[in-house]
Amino acid sequence: MNDLDKSMQNLNKFCVIDIGSTTTKAILFKHDSDWQYYRQEAPTTVEKPYEDVTYGVIQALRQLEKSTGERLVENDKPAIPCFSTSSAGGGLAVVVAGLVKSVTSTSAERVALGAGSIILDIIALDDGRTPYRKIDTLKKLRPDMFLLAGGFDGGAIFGPVFLAELLNQSGLKPKLSAKIKLPVIYAGNTDARGVVEETLGERFMYYAVPNIRPSSDKENLEPAREAIHDIFMDHVMSQAPGYEKYTDWISSNILPTPAAFSKIMSIISKDLQAKILAIDIGGATTDVFTADNGKVFRTVSANLGMSYSIMNVVKTAGLDSISELLDFDISDEELLNRIGNKFLKPTELANTIEDTKIECAVASAAIREAVKDHFKVMYGVTLSLGKEELTWNKLKRQTKKKKTSKESDYLADYDIIIGSGGRLSHSPRNTAAMILINALQPKGCVELAVDSIFMFPQLGALSQVNPELACELFYKFGFVRLGKLIAPAGKANPGTEVLAVEGSACLQSGMADKQKLFKESFRFGEFKIVPIETEKEIEIGIKTKKLKLKKKSISVNSSDSKLIIDTRGRPALSKCGYFIPDDFKPYTREIKLSSQEQIYQGEIRIKRELVIPGEVFVSEGENVASEKVIAKCTRAFLRPFFLNIADDLHITGDELSKIFHKKVGDEVKAGEILARNEKSIFHQKSYRSTVTGIIEKILPNGAVVVREKEEHSGQLCSVKAANELNVEPKFIKPYLKCEVGQEVEKGQWLAAIPGAIPKACKSPIRGKVKDINLEYGIVIIESLLEQLELNAWLPGKVDNATDKGCEIVNHGSIITGIWGSGGEVFGRLAFDDIQADDIAVMDHVKSGDLASLMDKNITGLIAGGLNLKDYYDQKPEFTIVMIEGFGKSKLSQRVRDLLIAHKGKLAVIDGTTQLRVGVKRPQVILPERLSPE
Repeated sequence: MNDLDKSMQNLNKFCVIDIGSTTTKAILFKHDSDWQYYRQEAPTTVEKPYEDVTYGVIQALRQLEKSTGERLVENDKPAIPCFSTSSAGGGLAVVVAGLVKSVTSTSAERVALGAGSIILDIIALDDGRTPYRKIDTLKKLRPDMFLLAGGFDGGAIFGPVFLAELLNQSGLKPKLSAKIKLPVIYAGNTDARGVVEETLGERFMYYAVPNIRPSSDKENLEPAREAIHDIFMDHVMSQAPGYEKYTDWISSNILPTPAAFSKIMSIISKDLQAKILAIDIGGATTDVFTADNGKVFRTVSANLGMSYSIMNVVKTAGLDSISELLDFDISDEELLNRIGNKFLKPTELANTIEDTKIECAVASAAIREAVKDHFKVMYGVTLSLGKEELTWNKLKRQTKKKKTSKESDYLADYDIIIGSGGRLSHSPRNTAAMILINALQPKGCVELAVDSIFMFPQLGALSQVNPELACELFYKFGFVRLGKLIAPAGKANPGTEVLAVEGSACLQSGMADKQKLFKESFRFGEFKIVPIETEKEIEIGIKTKKLKLKKKSISVNSSDSKLIIDTRGRPALSKCGYFIPDDFKPYTREIKLSSQEQIYQGEIRIKRELVIPGEVFVSEGENVASEKVIAKCTRAFLRPFFLNIADDLHITGDELSKIFHKKVGDEVKAGEILARNEKSIFHQKSYRSTVTGIIEKILPNGAVVVREKEEHSGQLCSVKAANELNVEPKFIKPYLKCEVGQEVEKGQWLAAIPGAIPKACKSPIRGKVKDINLEYGIVIIESLLEQLELNAWLPGKVDNATDKGCEIVNHGSIITGIWGSGGEVFGRLAFDDIQADDIAVMDHVKSGDLASLMDKNITGLIAGGLNLKDYYDQKPEFTIVMIEGFGKSKLSQRVRDLLIAHKGKLAVIDGTTQLRVGVKRPQVILPERLSPE
């Protein structure tokens, strides 16, 4: 809290600020003779070069000062009371881990999605990646939290512990601050809780919740979902850069934007006595709320949004579902390029009518998919159920009634549908109505409304201290009625009269006599917006033919400006555009913050390190070429096994020490007797080791930790699968349960013949399938001894050598691209005479160019622009760095001149692209020649 007046019940001038994933919005409310408001915004400053949310806040307040003449900032902080919401960081990012990808990892994925998370990766023991690759993957991620699951209660605990060890070795850091501990939610085998916590040590913020998969046919997802939500609100939100300073500026608790939205919806649904469906579509996520008599149910579609997540809308809804909503001709290629460019430049807004219509169509598609998800969660087909695991009878009992219902049926239960978010708030009102109608195709009679200027979350924040004022401002400024929709369902012949509406007004309250105001008929397939001009309450009579409509009349008053008549049937048999007038001026910002310089020239310093310590082959001061191997790591990642000897022998940990004659460091073999309980001659019980390995630890409870022993390290193991199944080698293929490149556990089925008692061939070791010989029916397995070599990539001088690698220093130029694919490569820079292993340079890549370049086996491509559809269709394997944008963009003259000057010389490029927090753009590095040592 600051020193401003805290008397919140007598506010007459204050600001409410929303720090969004893309933009920071500030609204000034001021009361003289009446309330007035003023709004400005600036880009959110979470990323470099600012990395401080307060910078964007001050920019927005300065804009308000400029437009209003009010003094709002003093000594670089607010000078009046401020309230705030925040969704800085672009959504809740989570990494999910489980033992078996198709079982516990899937359950964990549902937990994360149900909590409104963006899933960065799903790690599983059987996901096909070696432990080293898992660690390498984790090291590059920057999530908000980690959800670790795995194992049924009462089962073996080595799996969750092994995953915890990999997490520990990765040194995974949280998204918004590398200086704090990453929250880890453990929702696996309850028997492993303590050991997992001990394994993670002090490096992580550990939370244990009930197992999400306590048994093979049972899920318990809610505790983990609630933990994700609570941890996000209590710990993650506060880690946005500059957030701690920002909290001192704010006169009440800073609320997550969705929570603030829920607060105002709760108040309004109770006040209006209406069931409300509200959709808040942002840059990264789309939140959907059902509010009924003060109770609010919320879901989040974390990968559906208008900027950072816009490509996920295309992937989820399909490009056709977007193009069919447009009223102008555009090729799939051009449409995908325009959507792709919005993805690359998430803070830029549409500046043409066509681009505005495309954004409207994307918004409709995103809203449709998000509301589908909302209904799936709310109406029985919950994320806690999955037909691949849960028993059919249980699934049938819980989904039988609702599963056959259509999403449009659920919409009939709502009185009001409200849209919120930049695209809806900044569009013409008829356009906003059409975004909602095209998205949801509601049937029956329902009121449509919109958040006037994306004000609802700010009013929710205000409601913490003055709910009456928040409600007053909601109706005065925020809530804009778009009209009452009348949309009968069914089909009829084109041109058939299907609907008649008749309006009349009451002359005096309670009198039966009425004055008719209008009467109009509509034919099948029509869509019309009918203005309503009256100061009195109007009763609208409704008659239908052929089509179905439950309500026979509705009432409207002076605040209801329009009737929206839609007789296209449900589903609508004809499309309808977005009613954007030709003279509409698309919304533009008044302020833009400078972006990263595209070209850098000077000293280049690149850190080249292994994931874990290894053998380093270079020394400081040494000059190295790109191909020089600077470090290598050879290691087998060995699993821990927990032998519950005391429990099995029904003795205490103290008693075990008397009958257990092994010690830490001793080797044990599978089948070896480790302890024998000889209470009497008639009651003896022995414990035999189930694994071969080295004793690592003896726990106080009498459990013994054995680290598995390397088996045939670096050697190949041939398994005669056909012989073991007693089939001819030529018939083995249908029975195979593995494929080349797959990682397999010891005892995992390599091949099996199904039946009441399956006949299986099991892997004798833990390793990776190297080859399958169908001629002889043999599966060849290579033990998991991983080896990784790290080259210099950038030629230059070695500096700051460690046990993991070093830094490489050189001078030259770095060109930052806008999008890329593929990893680090190097090669000769070529323009015309392009040969194998070259890095090709092209102004614009045409459809046939990618195929030609693939035939030439190039290493990489630098281009001004290319068609996104061509990339998706052909999936080139070489690295790409695109400098300008999708479509017909070409290299700028400055970039072209720099590349031409380097023609024929060595270039190094990296196509890695990450557009959310921790932004990483692709790079082209043009190094200077190496000087002699």
